[in-house]
Amino acid sequence: MSIDYTLLAIAVVLLYFPRQWLRWGKQVLKSEKHSRRGDSNDFDPSRRREMGDPAVIASDEFAKGRNYVDFLRAVAGSAVVLGTAYSPSCLTALADGAGASERTLVLLRCAIVFGATLVQVFRFEKRFTLYAPIFFLGGITFGFLGWPAAFAFALVWAFNLGFPNASTFLFAHAVLALVFGLVFAGINRTYAAAAFGCLFFPVLVSLLSKRALQTFHRRS
Repeated sequence: MSIDYTLLAIAVVLLYFPRQWLRWGKQVLKSEKHSRRGDSNDFDPSRRREMGDPAVIASDEFAKGRNYVDFLRAVAGSAVVLGTAYSPSCLTALADGAGASERTLVLLRCAIVFGATLVQVFRFEKRFTLYAPIFFLGGITFGFLGWPAAFAFALVWAFNLGFPNASTFLFAHAVLALVFGLVFAGINRTYAAAAFGCLFFPVLVSLLSKRALQTFHRRS
């Protein structure tokens, strides 16, 4: 097995960086803004939602800058680990066939990306919370499936108003990712199954633990 340690380190940082750490920069900017302007009363209270509101609202989610960071780092990190049509994975088999088999490498790549899913789902901030990393998981499907993942991503958001909570949203996305992954014959079936597993994992944990997956918003 050949390992590009530089690319692997970059991918691990991108994938395993906890989303809540992105809040540090936002808190600094918010503090500076308040010090200059004081409290603002321009925000419409009717648009505020409770933290933990189970619904996934497109206008809210697409307005969060951190979601775009989550999406892009997941796309980049998973592409480096899994490989793309334009560049090989940072974990490749040796030319002479010695070392780990290609199937073993595929499983190892999937395990690295799945580990990142664990980091993003489980949160420990004063209390244990299950977070639904919707954009992060959407991003890694592009690493697993390539451009067909765009169809699954677009469709699940097109029908998101019909999903009562984040668990239903992620389950629908998981099914769509699996379908598109299996329909397009050029996609590794193991990758298609892994994409389904990463998306469905938070739903399964939520069901087994009887804890709702959370999406966070401003308090009323």
